[in-house]
Amino acid sequence: MYFRFTAGLLLAMAVSMAGTWLEKCTRSVQREVSLQHYQADVLRELIVRRRLDAAKLTGQRTAQAATAETVTDVSRASTGRFAAESQP
Repeated sequence: MYFRFTAGLLLAMAVSMAGTWLEKCTRSVQREVSLQHYQADVLRELIVRRRLDAAKLTGQRTAQAATAETVTDVSRASTGRFAAESQP
């Protein structure tokens, strides 16, 4: 009688301890996944910022190049060389 009671009690404790251990492992994995999601979000925001910076810098260069071409075209037109160059 005492043997069955002790065996049942030990089995219940073993199942409880195994459940606690599994829950602890699951929570640990959930924390790691949550941290990785956070880091991925931070990296996405960083990539977006870098792309915006690159677009701004490229836009400035493009605007400067377009301004330089416009100035060159205007100076050619005022000297008459633009019309001569466009004819074959």
